[in-house]
Amino acid sequence: ANSGNAADTADADGDGLPNLVEYALGSSPTSPSPSLPPVGQTPEGFLELTFTPQVVSGLSYFVEVGNDMALWSQTEITSSLIVGQPHTYTDHISPASQPNRFLRLKISTQ
Repeated sequence: ANSGNAADTADADGDGLPNLVEYALGSSPTSPSPSLPPVGQTPEGFLELTFTPQVVSGLSYFVEVGNDMALWSQTEITSSLIVGQPHTYTDHISPASQPNRFLRLKISTQ
């Protein structure tokens, strides 16, 4: 019904992941997930975001990139995803030119 604890934006288990993200990544919305998708770095220092989608149909996946946690630019990556296969997004902005750089995963219904 997309309301109360069943709402896409609800977080009934209090792990910081809304129901829609739990569904998209294949975790349980009723038991806390161990962690968020990891952000790491390449040997050259570029940021990477790795996750494994468990559902693609009916959802849109975006990677958002920002320098200040206030303004974000986004890239839709839905078409490059395969259910059950890890996906890594690499940010190719030089860490030397942008020392404050952030990545986040956004998932929405179509």
